[in-house]
Amino acid sequence: MPSAIRCKRAAEVLVPDRVPLDLVVTAAVQQESLRRRLKAQGWRKPVLVQPDWFF
Repeated sequence: MPSAIRCKRAAEVLVPDRVPLDLVVTAAVQQESLRRRLKAQGWRKPVLVQPDWFF
């Protein structure tokens, strides 16, 4: 995957205080244990487990 695409996918992580949570439609995590932790903390939107998206 070209690095430019990876940068675009991760861009919202770089500005968390500037992207309102109501505009976030899903979250992506590297592993199932992180998905469970995010859900346990009250995240109500979908969480994708996508290990290949992380570098």
